[in-house]
Amino acid sequence: MKKTELARMYFPGDSVYNASRRLARWIQNCPELYEQLNRGNLKFAKKQYLTDKEVKLIMQHLGDP
Repeated sequence: MKKTELARMYFPGDSVYNASRRLARWIQNCPELYEQLNRGNLKFAKKQYLTDKEVKLIMQHLGDP
């Protein structure tokens, strides 16, 4: 899943740009989630596509969109 698609699910009324920025802020404000997403080789902020595991992890911490 594209990160922008997930962001639009959480913030359907926002533009793609604003939804992506808001999702990034929510993730940064959850230190445990932020740390878990940045454990891999590629920093989460640079990724365009999310694995199923990453999507599930985000939903566990932030709730369903």
